[in-house]
Amino acid sequence: MKVRSSKLFRMLETGIVLFSILAVTTLLSLSKGIDLGELNAIIGSGIAATFASLYQRRLGPPTIPDAVLNAIWSVLLSFGLLLVMVFVFQLTASRRIIILSFLMATGLFILAHYFRRKYQRPCFVAIPGGRFDLASADIPAQWYELDENLPDRILTSGAFTDKFSEEINSITKGEKISGLVGDLHHEHSLEWQRVMVRSVMSGYPVFHFRELEERYTGKISIDFLSENQFGSTLPFKPYLQFKRVFEFILTIVLLPLLLIIMAIVAGVILFSSGRPIFFKQERVGYRGKPFTILKFRTMDVATEDQNSNAANGETSDSVIENEAVLSQRITKIGRFLRKHRLDELPQFFNVLKGEISLVGPRPETVELVEEFHQRIRFFSYRHTVLPGITGWAQIKQGHVLTEEEAVEKLRYDFYYLKHFSPWLDFVILMRTFGVVLRGL
Repeated sequence: MKVRSSKLFRMLETGIVLFSILAVTTLLSLSKGIDLGELNAIIGSGIAATFASLYQRRLGPPTIPDAVLNAIWSVLLSFGLLLVMVFVFQLTASRRIIILSFLMATGLFILAHYFRRKYQRPCFVAIPGGRFDLASADIPAQWYELDENLPDRILTSGAFTDKFSEEINSITKGEKISGLVGDLHHEHSLEWQRVMVRSVMSGYPVFHFRELEERYTGKISIDFLSENQFGSTLPFKPYLQFKRVFEFILTIVLLPLLLIIMAIVAGVILFSSGRPIFFKQERVGYRGKPFTILKFRTMDVATEDQNSNAANGETSDSVIENEAVLSQRITKIGRFLRKHRLDELPQFFNVLKGEISLVGPRPETVELVEEFHQRIRFFSYRHTVLPGITGWAQIKQGHVLTEEEAVEKLRYDFYYLKHFSPWLDFVILMRTFGVVLRGL
């Protein structure tokens, strides 16, 4: 069964990482004798690597696209905690051993992720009944479907565990599965409820289809938002405050470098197309309060004026028409700036003013927010956190102009709000960094 083989693979992965770290670091230390600092570092690194292996499994399935970033974040967190412990308790520990162990753990977990993505494919079995429609399931996996008569064949057996596995293997033709999926809020018959119990007892977990869809796609259904416990999407307030302070300090530290880059960009814009250098526009921010966003100008002056007017009082359909025309009038340097997101750099001044964050939902124009607020329920809920220069919806979908795109983007925004955490911010920043470098 895939559940058991997957557990075996994870145990093997943890064992290989742990054994490799302990073996290499011990051999290096034995060449000149192991002292107390090296022994502490070897033991601490082993514990950190084990914690990283266990923690990354709680961040999501190993087959999702961001699983490699989950692994890197887990290693950073675990070895970061190790360094904190060494500092707090004033322990003697070899920095050389800790750094080597960190690099080995990172490399081995990335390698394990590569093999998982290449050889492991998620596979699920669908439970009939309720609102779960396999044809429209937004879960990328290999699927099999149970028939209505399955309870009659399974529940007649006393040795239910073996009988259940036999039936599942027959349906999937021996392919190992990750679990059963269905609408667990549906009032299934008593027989089907007993089948689900037997599934869990046989080693196959049973998932609600909305939960699984959220885990694999990174977005939350708006149609069934009440099921997803609307109140649970409230962001964690202590992290909100910590994030604001951390981003302010980080921006101050990076400001000298940012000012040099912005001065170069400003000079190129001034030389190539003249003034103005910056483009300003009113956007909707935290708790619905408007603010003025600052960006580098990427279009000719006349077009920028049209772009401002297009976002004032027009419907989304007319904005689309304007956007199609305006996109053809982007300056040459503006196209480069947009491609590598350099036009966003002046928004760091908005970060210092506390108007936006480094990571958060995209701040939309006042007109689009008013329009979507009337048409899309819960749309304004995305303003419960500071908007961001980059965000989960931005890296997953990009800009929106139509109502359908706004609904889809809102699903990503709600996922971010529900899983609001340092881990998710790290994933977003790493993905954004890759986009900036590749110019996607």
